[in-house]
Amino acid sequence: MFMDLINMMFKQCLDMFVIVFIDDILIFSRSDNENIDHLRIVLQILKDQQLYAKFSKCEFWLRSVAFLGHKVSSKGIEFDPKKTGAVKSWPRLLSPTDIRSFLGLTGYYRRFVEGFSCITSPLMSLTQKKAKFLWSEACEKSFQELKDRLTSAPVLTLSEGTDGFMVYYDASRVGLGCVLMWNGKVISYASRQLNVHEKNYPTHNFELAAVVFALKIWRHYLYGLHVDVFIDHKSLQYVFTQKDLNLRQRRKSAAFGVVAGVTRDGKPHPVGGPHGWPPQKVSRHGPRRDLQTVGGTTPCGPALRGLAKFSDHGP
Repeated sequence: MFMDLINMMFKQCLDMFVIVFIDDILIFSRSDNENIDHLRIVLQILKDQQLYAKFSKCEFWLRSVAFLGHKVSSKGIEFDPKKTGAVKSWPRLLSPTDIRSFLGLTGYYRRFVEGFSCITSPLMSLTQKKAKFLWSEACEKSFQELKDRLTSAPVLTLSEGTDGFMVYYDASRVGLGCVLMWNGKVISYASRQLNVHEKNYPTHNFELAAVVFALKIWRHYLYGLHVDVFIDHKSLQYVFTQKDLNLRQRRKSAAFGVVAGVTRDGKPHPVGGPHGWPPQKVSRHGPRRDLQTVGGTTPCGPALRGLAKFSDHGP
């Protein structure tokens, strides 16, 4: 009820210069003078609704702010420094419950960790039903590597505008990995382990599933925009023109347009990928392969970019 009330109060300001989460109100502006005007508007709305902010809990003219476990600034999004100490000092995991608790925290920040699902695979195996709890060397390595990755996590950028989006992916029998980039800068990493039935997929279905996974998980960034998807399997060049597709392939290829707005017009063409192709590192280690690209767009409206605006304009 309270959240609904706040959203109704600020509906004209939301994602324009205000972001609200429960009782946290963030005001972002391009300049100090503009921030003063925005602050007056917000305070007037609160006054009109007979709601008041506690002055001792308010902060003004910040250049960076901690929000929902992240540090947000004009540079981008970072891992909250306050969480670093908790991760570093996390004790040895002694039971499946301990593992779930640890993965619950680290999983919230998985977008900062390249190859998260593959790193955590040994730990996840110990949480399965009827699995014998045996802390192996692989589990210890996974535990320590995950802590190291999170305590030295990179700053993730946020997009400015609607052009320059690129998706790189790679699929292996270990897992699926992908990277969303904007003008050469990393926005987010994503990866997941394979389902039991997916391990039996033929190569074409396997690679297609990886592309759909990448587009689906980032559809809030990509929907309605032009995006270049770099692929490493030549058969996917003909996914929109191939006639003999089975039912699964048809469903996956149809998801291109539904999920991320990739149209079927325009022939994919080979391109050169960046050095050290990112997704190759996400799901497996191996030699870099030739890349292809699929580009497209939809006539749909622009994507929602409230948080991106917040970071771009500065708090």
